[in-house]
Amino acid sequence: SPRKDMVDALNYLINSKEAEVFILSAVIPEIENQAKAEKNAWLNKHLPAIDTNHRIFTLCGADKASAINSSDVLCDDYTNNLNLWFKAGGKAVKILNEINGKNGSFTSGPRLKIQHREDLVRTIRQIPV
Repeated sequence: SPRKDMVDALNYLINSKEAEVFILSAVIPEIENQAKAEKNAWLNKHLPAIDTNHRIFTLCGADKASAINSSDVLCDDYTNNLNLWFKAGGKAVKILNEINGKNGSFTSGPRLKIQHREDLVRTIRQIPV
C-alpha cells in the first residue's frame, strides 16, 4: 500500500507547479518488463498526474545519477542514491520514514519527515539553485 504522506506531498507538489515532477525508479533486470508494468499500474492508480513521459526506470544497481540534470532534486529514502546524485552535481532531499534515517549518514542536503502535504514543497524551495 502507498505511503499516503508521500503521495499527498507529491500531488501537492505537482499541483503547485513549483517543479516538473518525475518518478525515477529501479527495476530488477531479470523481470524488467514485469516490474515496469507493475510500477506503471501502481503509478496509474496512485499518482496518475505523473504521465508516462515523466516516469524513468533504471536497472537495480545502476547509478541513478546517469539521469541527472544539475538543477534536478532527487527525493529518495536511500542514502547511497542521494550521495551518488549529490556527487554528480545534483541536489538531494533525504525522505525519512519509520525504518531509515536513524544514523544521520546523509549530510549533503535536507532530511525530511513528511508530516503535512506542504512539507516537500517547502523543503525544495529552501534548496539553493
